[in-house]
Amino acid sequence: MTTFAIDALVNFSRTFDNSMYAGQLAKDAIVDRFREETGARPSVDTSDPDIQINIHVNKNVITVSLDSSGIPLHKRGYRMEQSKAPLNENLAAGILLIAGYTGDRALIDPMCGSGTIPIEAAMIALNMAPSLYREKFAFMNWNNYDPDLFDTVIAEAKSAVKRSLEFPILGSDKDKYVIEKAKNNAKRLHLDNLIEFEKMRFDNQFPPVKDSGMLITNPPYGERLDVSAIDTLYSMIGDTLKQNFEGYDAFIFSGNLEAVKFVGLKPSMKRKMFNGPIECRLLRYEMYGGSKKSKK
Repeated sequence: MTTFAIDALVNFSRTFDNSMYAGQLAKDAIVDRFREETGARPSVDTSDPDIQINIHVNKNVITVSLDSSGIPLHKRGYRMEQSKAPLNENLAAGILLIAGYTGDRALIDPMCGSGTIPIEAAMIALNMAPSLYREKFAFMNWNNYDPDLFDTVIAEAKSAVKRSLEFPILGSDKDKYVIEKAKNNAKRLHLDNLIEFEKMRFDNQFPPVKDSGMLITNPPYGERLDVSAIDTLYSMIGDTLKQNFEGYDAFIFSGNLEAVKFVGLKPSMKRKMFNGPIECRLLRYEMYGGSKKSKK
């Protein structure tokens, strides 16, 4: 028999005191209706249900919907190994798209951790659909699920993937263990031969292509570093950009709004974004050779 679960969320309601109460009422109503119609009650499985039902209560409006994905879509399925504070996959993809990355320039992430930004960049450059290799979606348990149609859609998506990158994508980190995690994550998407991962400190970095490319990175915010150490880190980032990355567009995504001042460069773009509950900034630094006026 099919199992189900209720996920309820209540906002500004005078009828329901809390989300748990709303979910309990919905569960009881579904069980009672099935018992009346079929003589049997469906089972509840909160860990891995066949059918996930979402209840959203906002003031006096109640929305009931079926969850078609199951595991959240930002979990692409490749990141089985991760560093201590990884970006969500969809956040990394959003950063790349806001930065204007399309695959037409070289890209480097000198603090790549478990490889999320380089992997998402490769997926964009290769026209690879997110979750292309995911094996399970919640809609596969629906009565009207058409497996043949789904196989056709997947085959079309796979045929649209490019075989090679036009420009290199590099990821590096000073921690050799997270570099191994990054390589393993890329391998799950068959990208291990396309993305270059290397153990290296940020201040030893040089651009993969001279004069034109993008650097996009998410440095530590300082939760596990004292103030002087985090300021020194961001100062080193700015010095390395000035010395080694002439002609590049550098993007730093950080939740430490004080530390980014120590980069010592004036950003040409500031975009407010959130990493979970942390207010962050995506900052763009145009690394001109000579003056900005002469570059224009």
